[in-house]
Amino acid sequence: SVAQIGGLAAVGALAWNAYKKYQGDLGSGSQQGTVTHGDRPQAALEPAVWQQLPQEQFSSLASNQSSSQGLLVLRTMISAAMADGHLSPQEQVRIFERLDLLGLNQEERSTLFDELHHPMACDALAAQVSDPVLAIELYTGAVMMLDNTCVAAENFLGQLSVGLELPDSLVASIHKNTAVAQ
Repeated sequence: SVAQIGGLAAVGALAWNAYKKYQGDLGSGSQQGTVTHGDRPQAALEPAVWQQLPQEQFSSLASNQSSSQGLLVLRTMISAAMADGHLSPQEQVRIFERLDLLGLNQEERSTLFDELHHPMACDALAAQVSDPVLAIELYTGAVMMLDNTCVAAENFLGQLSVGLELPDSLVASIHKNTAVAQ
């Protein structure tokens, strides 16, 4: 439906814009495409994985063919919202708006409501991602949900970015782009 496309397209559009900025920064040599999370060595994806991702893949999140990806993005948003142990009224509004836009059947809605009581851990979410575009979209959805001044939110986003093996400069681009959009 048009509403479904609009709801998930917002995440895809924000992710695409952040990715374009990241690509521009790499092209100008102002950023490095490596993953360096703290002092812990990371088995990072090759920087080539993050190069030349087509815009069409970012647009596919809202298509009917990727409903499982849309649900995973929503699960990530729920887990992010619950990172501090409760769901604020603003977080609740954002989640329910996206639930309504997805046009989910009763079973899918029940599954997602269960997520509110038992949100998935960052490593479980990241383990379901093998595509760099989906990794960028998951992280973007999480950033859209959170107040970055909260320590629990920062910890959640840090764990998620490590689990998704996102380059630090891409993470920074997602944060900047999302802050501007909100």
